[in-house]
Amino acid sequence: EKYLIDALDSVQAQSVGFYNWEALVVNDTGGRIKTRLPPWAGVIPNVRSGVSAARNTGTWLGTGEYVLYLDADDYLHPEALYHMYNVMKTCTCDKPFIYSDWYEAETGGKHIIGDYQPIDVLGRLPFPVTCLYNRSQLIDNHIAWDESFREGWEDWDFAIQCVTKGFCGVRVPAPLLHYRLNTGTLRTTAQSNKDGIKRKIRDKYLAYYTPGGKQVPGCGGCGGGRYPNLISYHSGATVFEGVDLDKETTFVQYNPPPDWTGIRTFVGRGTGNRYRFGTDEQNRVRRVFNADVQGLVDIGYFSPLSGAVGTLSPLQSGPAPDVPTESTVA
Repeated sequence: EKYLIDALDSVQAQSVGFYNWEALVVNDTGGRIKTRLPPWAGVIPNVRSGVSAARNTGTWLGTGEYVLYLDADDYLHPEALYHMYNVMKTCTCDKPFIYSDWYEAETGGKHIIGDYQPIDVLGRLPFPVTCLYNRSQLIDNHIAWDESFREGWEDWDFAIQCVTKGFCGVRVPAPLLHYRLNTGTLRTTAQSNKDGIKRKIRDKYLAYYTPGGKQVPGCGGCGGGRYPNLISYHSGATVFEGVDLDKETTFVQYNPPPDWTGIRTFVGRGTGNRYRFGTDEQNRVRRVFNADVQGLVDIGYFSPLSGAVGTLSPLQSGPAPDVPTESTVA
């Protein structure tokens, strides 16, 4: 629960006018959420039934065209929904799901995931759970989270379900997710039970692991791989396409009180853009519009950096999409 606000804050901070989403918080702890959540977060009470049941509940009760599963201890890059949605709407796959590279939240280390190969999923889970899916396609193809996986690795089982039913992964070659590896959660338990769960996976999909047995379907319509036609831009919380960066923006540094931790969102007074700052290396210095600098300085926790060179990310920006349809974040 201590990380939940970071996750929700990252949803609220999605940029490029991408506001047509709903956020569902499925409480599977069996207790009351003590943290005060924002009013736009729909809280669904649930019995202590595990993460798989919680994700199924979010899928079934969501109203959006798409669904993205975000664990409470992870958080999104500010352009995550924009890029994933744009890829989803422009790719030619029959049944696509969109995934990306990711940052390790504790260290800032970047993990680059290879382009999609269906057969790889039988051997390991190559991407995090935070993918964008067409919600109706999941339901119509009877893909659901297996609630018998109570000790972890349900993500891998879900991915194998998708692969064996002809879904195709399309990679956004940029880190759109901050993934916490060491939170003392079920992830630690899952590692200790890895061998037993691998046997369970193999038994469940034995026909695909048996020599001469079933073959993993290829991707229908697109052949998989990565999304092309992307152009570079800076990793701040705002897209700066068509902007003269030297003339219209400034780097600012975040200097919070010592007891402030995590990621916080600040709204620029001049433009209304949202900027996410944190004390880690990836989020301490950001480029902001000049019109927003003084407002941030007035808050008391920011200082402009004259001549600073910010850390550039390979995060990509494609052509602006049409007005997005609803997306569900569960």
